[in-house]
Amino acid sequence: MKTKFLLLSILCFASFQNFAQICAVDAGADASICPSDSTPLMATVADPTANYRYFWSPEAGLSDSTIANPMAMPTATTVYYVTITDTDSTELVVNGDFSLGNTAFLSDYRDSISVWNKGTFNITTNSQAVHPSFSPCLDHTAGGVNMMVVNGSDVSNEIVWQQTINVTPLTTYEYSTWVINAVQTTNLPELQFSINGQLIGPVFTSLPSPCDWSQFFTTWYSDTATTATIRIINQSTAGVGNDFAIDDISFRALCLAIDSVTVTVYDEYDPLINGLGVDTVICDANPMTLSTSIPGATNFVWQDNSTAETYTTGNGGIYSVSLIDGNGCDFADSISITASQSPQVSLPSDTTICEDNLVTFNVYDPTATAYLWRGPSVYFLQNNPKDSVFTATFAGVYEVDITNSCGTLTQLIELNTEDCTCSPFIPTAFTPNNDGDNDELFIYTGCVLEDVNFSVFDRWGARVFATTDVSMGWDGLIGGSLAPLGVYIYKLEYKSENFKGELVSSIAYGDITLVR
Repeated sequence: MKTKFLLLSILCFASFQNFAQICAVDAGADASICPSDSTPLMATVADPTANYRYFWSPEAGLSDSTIANPMAMPTATTVYYVTITDTDSTELVVNGDFSLGNTAFLSDYRDSISVWNKGTFNITTNSQAVHPSFSPCLDHTAGGVNMMVVNGSDVSNEIVWQQTINVTPLTTYEYSTWVINAVQTTNLPELQFSINGQLIGPVFTSLPSPCDWSQFFTTWYSDTATTATIRIINQSTAGVGNDFAIDDISFRALCLAIDSVTVTVYDEYDPLINGLGVDTVICDANPMTLSTSIPGATNFVWQDNSTAETYTTGNGGIYSVSLIDGNGCDFADSISITASQSPQVSLPSDTTICEDNLVTFNVYDPTATAYLWRGPSVYFLQNNPKDSVFTATFAGVYEVDITNSCGTLTQLIELNTEDCTCSPFIPTAFTPNNDGDNDELFIYTGCVLEDVNFSVFDRWGARVFATTDVSMGWDGLIGGSLAPLGVYIYKLEYKSENFKGELVSSIAYGDITLVR
């Protein structure tokens, strides 16, 4: 017997060694793609006939992470890892399908013909046969054999099923079982695997619908262990529900291999930096040359089907280009160009206005985006130095900046002022000698005078002449006799309009010399 056991162990170990040797995967050659493109991942295995399970990670960008040859469309350079697993054909669990009945395993639960009580089980082909309230669930094994139907205990950490098996050191194993819910309830079992007294893997439970089988599994590395006590533990403490069945418990050596492949995604060029740039303006029809800075670019095609590397235009419009970059990737960009011109308005020539008068300048330009005035009257009245219209009243030099998308135009004007009030002129001397030249003293004026009162006085203050008619002058006579030579004083009272059109009273004094 010892000899037979040793031979069996040697054969099993040799079989596992061969099984491990064929468990290898090649993730394929590294690939490079253009942005938004895809490439197939091509995992190959040593034994194409084996029923491997595939898992690629990361899953983002993959068409299917569970097949050998998914399509990958990453948004950035990514290292994909493929893991393949397969289980050895040698099943280490004895009676895992319960075809031998209640044998080859241990349990904290009690074997019972019926499972009315908690903490009982029965090996049967139909769950309703051992509890009339259970659904009529059939076992999982193909061909209809047995299953372990359980009325779970309300004590946690009790052993539902246990078996001790021999294992090979330094080997990975897969431990799995199938489970169903035996009755319609929300209190589902809470099961967990245990190996050599250590809980492994997450807590798992059945599907909520009765009789719906689902599989759960975990992996375990034997390290130096030569035996494994494997258990299924019930963690639930539910007093109602917690009724289930398990079947096809399996513990097999696991073939696991990992490889990686790098998919490089070429850099995506920024159109604003490497392309035609931001939308812009052409000023005064000055030619503009459009170009890109894509390394190794070829196969240029512009919007008019021209194929030069650059495109020159002096007109507005939408311009576009497509090309192939140095990596063989397509690139396309477009730009909107607006045709415009520099500001075209100008201030008038230097000018003069009456003192206290106003002059308005208007430099409106439909293309202008900003105005800025500088000068003595910037803050006069209602002026806004950032408006196109500006009112000036003080003498000085005025500047205005007119800005649009083509730049800034600066205009200057010098404004002078003069006294424009109505100031009649009266000569300082006259010669009433009948020679026909300067014989009378008149009021000279360039404006309309109203309510005129013109008087002349001698040195003693006696009035020698008076008139209210601006067209009547003094002939140098006093009472019909020649007035003495000498200096006389005049007084002129009148009304006239100012620059605002208002009638204003004025008085003027002066002296005149009578000479013959």
